[in-house]
Amino acid sequence: MLGPGLSARKGTSPIVSARLWQTYALPRSLFGIEVLNYTKTDITKLERLQLQICRQIQGLPKRVASAANYCLLGIEPIQSTVDRLLLTFFGGIIQDNTSIEYRIIERQLVMSKQNANTFISRLETALSKYKLPKAQELLLVKPTREKWKTTVKCAIQDYWAEKWEMEKSEKSTMKYINIKARPIGNPHQIWKFTSNNTLEVKKQK
Repeated sequence: MLGPGLSARKGTSPIVSARLWQTYALPRSLFGIEVLNYTKTDITKLERLQLQICRQIQGLPKRVASAANYCLLGIEPIQSTVDRLLLTFFGGIIQDNTSIEYRIIERQLVMSKQNANTFISRLETALSKYKLPKAQELLLVKPTREKWKTTVKCAIQDYWAEKWEMEKSEKSTMKYINIKARPIGNPHQIWKFTSNNTLEVKKQK
């Protein structure tokens, strides 16, 4: 991606570059992640890669805080993307209580061990992390697919907005960055009004 010119130094708008990354590269990297037994190391490697991509397309140095890197582009961290995919996948399964997948979920909720690297364990961790109802409660009171997607999206937005605000208060390099209430998917104005022009991109840098 960076070779053909998706870099701030080449004059490509960072928002355009970020959209290409999110549309073409990232989905391939995370295909099937909802049901795969991945490790923390796997997520860390992908997170480092994404941060490297984000820094390069914005022309930022390595020392820039991760939160600032993501807030400027409005991109969510890899772990956030994985959590969102997992939660929306679960929201789709619970719509049909006669399906095999639904029955498997019911069985695993009873038999799954705590702290195990299983789908249920990761699901319960994500639900707790974003202050969402427990899996058993969602099986009883099933939100519609669209309502659940909206709930998950808002919960993730609130979580990262709060987390990044805390990071901002701890790092002097972030004191001039305005973290929006819904930072994910909402790039900073400095990039919103930058066109695909080498001179314009360099000015914003």
